[in-house]
Amino acid sequence: MSELEKAFHKFAVYGDTAATGNDMTGKNFSKMLKECGVMDGKAVTSTDVDIVFNKV
Repeated sequence: MSELEKAFHKFAVYGDTAATGNDMTGKNFSKMLKECGVMDGKAVTSTDVDIVFNKV
């Protein structure tokens, strides 16, 4: 399993004991991008992240 897959799984199951790790909620996607430094609140906002998540 690659480092990317491990990171995805970690955030996909965060806060949800019933999660399988195959899917991720919008809340966890936002958390992942914030902790990875992608979402800075200026160039990339939480609104931007929500729009991207909902389009995918």
